[in-house]
Amino acid sequence: LDLGCGTGTLTIQIKQRFPQLELIGLDGDSTVLNIGQKKAEAADMSNQWREGLATAIPYPDAGTALARGESPLVFNGTWDGEITHTGSGEMTREELAREAARRTGLTMKEVQIVLVTILDIIKERISAGDSVFIRGFGSFSVRKGRKRRVRDPRDEGVMEIPARYRPVFKAYPALKSAVQESLAPKTPVAFFCIGRPEAKQVSVIGAFNEWDPGACPMQKLPDGSWFAELTLSSGQTISYSFWVDGTEISDPAYPSGPGGRTRRQV
Repeated sequence: LDLGCGTGTLTIQIKQRFPQLELIGLDGDSTVLNIGQKKAEAADMSNQWREGLATAIPYPDAGTALARGESPLVFNGTWDGEITHTGSGEMTREELAREAARRTGLTMKEVQIVLVTILDIIKERISAGDSVFIRGFGSFSVRKGRKRRVRDPRDEGVMEIPARYRPVFKAYPALKSAVQESLAPKTPVAFFCIGRPEAKQVSVIGAFNEWDPGACPMQKLPDGSWFAELTLSSGQTISYSFWVDGTEISDPAYPSGPGGRTRRQV
């Protein structure tokens, strides 16, 4: 198995699920191998870890596929379970290239050439004082700090440290939202639309469902009010409205923001 960005996590999980298998963890990065070995020891596993290229795998098809950036599993038996690859929480440039190769079908060499070129261009532009904008992701720019006055340890006088330039990355809202949505704990949020007993159809609309009136229909209660419960990421401020028979109205139970839409902390 290619250890990759999971640094052996998947290999250990498969070994636990199929203890009769002999699994060989392979990676060209010695750091990845060391982390994988420590994980195996902590899990009381006796997996083998070898440093080398994908073509060293003693299965021609598997070695060729792995060289393309894929991660095949070769064994004799029946798969009747599900393995979740949780990853190690870190990704190196090599691992990023390997994952891009797996998704695109390009070779590792082709992906690495493109990746290195992109990084070089970004470095050149911000080193020239320019900014680089990547739509939907973020921007790279340069910020000049302030000069500082500190105590001189040599004679207890004062010395001045000149201003320094430093690279800055600013994440765009789409990236921030994606991270929040993925990592924040989820919590149930109740919505009540009161005083619309005559309505035939009511739903909740917001950025969480792309303002789609058909995405989150509400249930009519015996007292004539409408109810819905959605699971949303904690810690965010949501903007939403009720869609009542084709008309958008705000929730009077919470304050409204720009445009008359309700704003509420989850």
